[in-house]
Amino acid sequence: MLAEKANFTVTRMVRLLEVSRSGYHAWCKRPVSSRALRQERNEQKVTWFHGSPTRSRVHPRRWSNSA
Repeated sequence: MLAEKANFTVTRMVRLLEVSRSGYHAWCKRPVSSRALRQERNEQKVTWFHGSPTRSRVHPRRWSNSA
């Protein structure tokens, strides 16, 4: 909902998603859960380990002179 807040009103979004306005505002004020923090750290580790998805990779043996 945060990403679409610039395009739609909160009233319209809560109606379409069938949630209450008070529930939405309470969710916004809530701190990030420990599970969400763990998930974010894991995603960062995977991205670091595998590198940038836009970086092209070539297998090292393809560039070696010994065929």
